[in-house]
Amino acid sequence: MTHAGKIPQTLLGLLLLGNMISCTQSPTHPENTGKISFRLAFPNAQTGFALKAIPAGSRSYEIHISGTGLTEAKIVKISATPGETQKNHTVGELPVGPKQVRVTAFDENKALATASKEVTIVASQTTREEFDLRSALFALEVKLPRTVPLDIPVQAKVTGENILNSGLALSSRFAAGSSSLTLSDLPEGKKQLVLSVQFKLNNQTLTSEAINKEVTGKAGETAQIEISLNEIANALIPTLLKQNLADLPNLLNQIPPELVELLRSNALLAAFLNNRPSPVPTAQPTPQPSPTQSVTPSPSPSPENQELKLEILDGRVVLRGLTVKELTMKDPGENLISLADPEVRKLEPNADLEVRLNRQIHAAVIRLDYNGPDTPEVTLKVENLDIPNAPINSREFPSAKTVKGLAPNRFNALALFLQEDLTAPTLDTLSRYKITVIAKANGKLLMTKAVFHVNVVKNPILANIASALQ
Repeated sequence: MTHAGKIPQTLLGLLLLGNMISCTQSPTHPENTGKISFRLAFPNAQTGFALKAIPAGSRSYEIHISGTGLTEAKIVKISATPGETQKNHTVGELPVGPKQVRVTAFDENKALATASKEVTIVASQTTREEFDLRSALFALEVKLPRTVPLDIPVQAKVTGENILNSGLALSSRFAAGSSSLTLSDLPEGKKQLVLSVQFKLNNQTLTSEAINKEVTGKAGETAQIEISLNEIANALIPTLLKQNLADLPNLLNQIPPELVELLRSNALLAAFLNNRPSPVPTAQPTPQPSPTQSVTPSPSPSPENQELKLEILDGRVVLRGLTVKELTMKDPGENLISLADPEVRKLEPNADLEVRLNRQIHAAVIRLDYNGPDTPEVTLKVENLDIPNAPINSREFPSAKTVKGLAPNRFNALALFLQEDLTAPTLDTLSRYKITVIAKANGKLLMTKAVFHVNVVKNPILANIASALQ
């Protein structure tokens, strides 16, 4: 267990006095309620009671009381005014019986320390308790899948449990040669993070769009999240395209070769870097599809999982290059599907598509139907059925962008067919090709696949006529 930084502490006494009056019969009757009196004694006003450590910098305290006889918790907030020597506060009309009391110390923005204890309110007795406040802070390690060749500053906004106001604004950086950074002294609980990364290219700084993450931290421990290279590249593309497009090639030429390799894992950005081959080709993950049409792996899913439906409807192949405008649309797949463009051809499971010899296949759009809350993962594999050792047979093409479509439960996945040299493959042999689409969802518990066929012919029109006459 890694501890998240020691908190500077001063002494502050917290005296809990339960002043009760006699009980009769009904626990909800006024005669059966008592009061808890809290006295916070500051360092220069000690009165002989045992003092407990409270973090320096505490500006307010929250007392949370729940338990027997309370239909909802009572929450009391006490401010610490500079110059005060002690503060008294009484919570009245508390039913007798056991109560859970939690005390939390806050600075201006977040919880610093907390303590919880069960206190029993007994008639006609005074209860005196001591609370040992412990650190409520944890550290967060943000990791990359590989070391970075240069400093990458990071801006983070953290919101969530035990954070006051509009959230915490933090700055850090991935140092050159490292693959992680640490954000210290975050209050425990569930957190939402909005991260942006910066790249300094010669005379200007490019700041990415937001990368959103969630994490739950426990006091005294170090939590971890990972940012993928694909997430960084996706967040950087909109910033690149806000530049003057005429200057874009020159801007990209300023990117160091190491950074080009770092960003290469994103297929959309790779389309803009097609004149800068990677010094080391980026390995592609290899999915292992099941031979069956729709598979739910062992162990058996819960009833909620069984209600989910994932289906591949159809697709489109794009036989021309995509424009910058098309690549940066919110849903490029929906746009390509709606076009009356002869270079955008429909793929159907039960019909072979005829394509002229020596055409390039640039991209594919796959339409899916999925009723789950997450976004499906889509991967395409293209195989030449007549040439088993064709280079394209060893490649797999993950979706560069999968977006929820206009229709209910509709998703559109765009995959770019980019080879290791970042060029589109050419269909240069009279062969049959098989395009296998694999879709996964619900934490990869749900998987389905579809197969489409493309036949490369010298003249698609004559081939279609001959097929109709048979």
